[in-house]
Amino acid sequence: MAYHVSVHLQNGDGSTRRIYDKVIGAEDTVFSYWHEAANYLDLPWVAQIYHEGVELRDGELDCLSLDLQRLEDHWVATRAGEGLQIPRLIVGPDGVRQQTFVWLHDHLRSRLVVVREAIRIAKESGGVVEIS
Repeated sequence: MAYHVSVHLQNGDGSTRRIYDKVIGAEDTVFSYWHEAANYLDLPWVAQIYHEGVELRDGELDCLSLDLQRLEDHWVATRAGEGLQIPRLIVGPDGVRQQTFVWLHDHLRSRLVVVREAIRIAKESGGVVEIS
C-alpha cells in the first residue's frame, strides 16, 4: 500500500474536488522513516499519518511545515536512507516499462518536496491537505 498526499477543495454544493494527488511512499518506508522518526521527535502531525492519516487546513499547515523541517533535519543528521536503494518503475522512450533503482535518501527528500507543494497549493486555494 502506498501513502498519498492530496489537496481537496470544498465545492459550493458540499462535495469536494481533488486538485493535487501524489505518492509519498510505500507503507514500510512511511513507517520506518516518517512514523518512527516522528514519534522519536514528538511530531504529532507526522506521526498520525501512519495510523489514521491527517487532514490539515489553515494554521495547521504551518505546524505541519515546521514538523517537516524537523523531520528533514533529523534525516540529514542521522543519514537516513544513505547507501540504500529502492526500486522504481519507469517507462522508457520506447514505451517499455523497466525497473530501475533510486537512492532512498533522495527519495525521502523528494517526497518532502511533494508534501510541501501540497501545503503551498492548499494555502493558495483555501484547500485541505490530506495525507493517508
